[in-house]
Amino acid sequence: MLATPETVCRTRSLREAAELLCLRHSSVAHRVARAERALGTSLSDPAQRQRAYTALLLWWLNAPGNWRN
Repeated sequence: MLATPETVCRTRSLREAAELLCLRHSSVAHRVARAERALGTSLSDPAQRQRAYTALLLWWLNAPGNWRN
């Protein structure tokens, strides 16, 4: 589930994200809507998108098995 919001945050459009994820853009839009409901934010707003991407990066850096012991 995290791959879709992360890819959407890194790209300029849902269609571009869908191409990278090998999905239809409507499927990506549905997944983004679910993520937005769960997060309580909108990924279409640039400021909120940046906050979500920063949170994903921090989560990834803190995940077990990453660079720190």
